[in-house]
Amino acid sequence: MSPLKSNDRKIAVAMSGGVDSSVTALLLKKQGWDVIGITMNLWKPDSTASKSKTAHIKDAQKVAELIGIPHYVLDLKDLFYEKIVVPFCEEYLRGRTSNPCIHCNRTIKFREILKAAQEKFQAGYIATGHYVRIVNDSGRWRLRKGVDPKKDQSYFLSELTLQQLAHIITPLGDYKKLDVLKIAKENKLPVFHKGESQEICFLPDGNYAEFVVNSGLSVSKPGYIYNIDGKKLGTHKGLPHYTIGQRKNLGIALGRPQYVIKIDHRENSIVIGDNEHLFHRGVRTSNFSCFSGDIKQLQQKPLYARIRYRHKESKGIMRILYNKYIEFIYDQPQRAITPGQHLVVYDEDYVAAAGIIEQGFDVC
Repeated sequence: MSPLKSNDRKIAVAMSGGVDSSVTALLLKKQGWDVIGITMNLWKPDSTASKSKTAHIKDAQKVAELIGIPHYVLDLKDLFYEKIVVPFCEEYLRGRTSNPCIHCNRTIKFREILKAAQEKFQAGYIATGHYVRIVNDSGRWRLRKGVDPKKDQSYFLSELTLQQLAHIITPLGDYKKLDVLKIAKENKLPVFHKGESQEICFLPDGNYAEFVVNSGLSVSKPGYIYNIDGKKLGTHKGLPHYTIGQRKNLGIALGRPQYVIKIDHRENSIVIGDNEHLFHRGVRTSNFSCFSGDIKQLQQKPLYARIRYRHKESKGIMRILYNKYIEFIYDQPQRAITPGQHLVVYDEDYVAAAGIIEQGFDVC
């Protein structure tokens, strides 16, 4: 995606109304960029999560006015529902645990804001408040962890394309969060006191199951719960209510803790077992993407991989299979490898590859 008649000193900042994107806009303005702010409107007025979701637009407008930059609202409600909300619900109805934020970054946030920046405003770049570094390594764009290990967000940007990376600037990748908060307070940004939301934006109360069940996209049906030997133990409320590793709300009393170890969409069933049954060394993924120019070299060196955002990276090796599948073989077994989540592979502090987890498996 190349900018058409773009101004290489003009940049569109994706302003969420939070501290990070506000400081990003401020820093770029002080660096001499021709800055505009763009805020996405992602929810329909009659949606269940819409009541407080326009407050971020007003906050972004206040910041833009304070620092003296134009501000625009990009209406993406229908596209967001089609490309993010519907697939999210469909995955949960299939018994998979999706990560909509990763998909949204590639298909909505960065794609649509970059398109608007280039076509509507003739801006050569977009910027966000993500804590990552985007670097050019011998002519190839690469995604690198932010310097603040507590805030690094490279996991969430692991589906971006090389073409997208070439037009993205992330100033906060070189900052610690405490320094960003200090900048916001010193410059009297009206959002410096705002806390950070850890929730998915269209789930105001964090209740995944209720949202999916009430989506009207399909029917969530009760089914049977089995142990690993195939013995029927009871019934479940519907697949969206469960995820791999879950212990609570199983309704089964066996005298020892039991966990969800498998969700079978075709049989509409759940298998539970002991904690030890949650551990596997192998992870198989689909939708493989690679940020490294030499795939063969990646298979010959030790790497580190993360099976979810809060997971501590662990060492292993990567194997590339046919049809865009990869396998990662950990040195040590990992707990609760969950279909639908993302495996992100790191070469030191660079994102090397990523894929959607299909299953965990045992390695002899």
